[in-house]
Amino acid sequence: MVKPSVLMIVIGVCAAAAVGLWLSLRTPTPAATDPTPAGRSSDDRKRAKDFFGTPQKYDMTNGQEMRPRW
Repeated sequence: MVKPSVLMIVIGVCAAAAVGLWLSLRTPTPAATDPTPAGRSSDDRKRAKDFFGTPQKYDMTNGQEMRPRW
């Protein structure tokens, strides 16, 4: 019977070899042929800013107490 520690080392070496082989044989994606993203119009940017923007004035009334309750 094979010792469990030897078996774990063999499995780890095989996994490392498989990952190394996979990384060395994969074909890189050429960055030069990637299409450039389409430009956004100023109207799209304004609508996105209005939708995702944070308010400039915050309501500070009736807030939660800042002291711990222990």
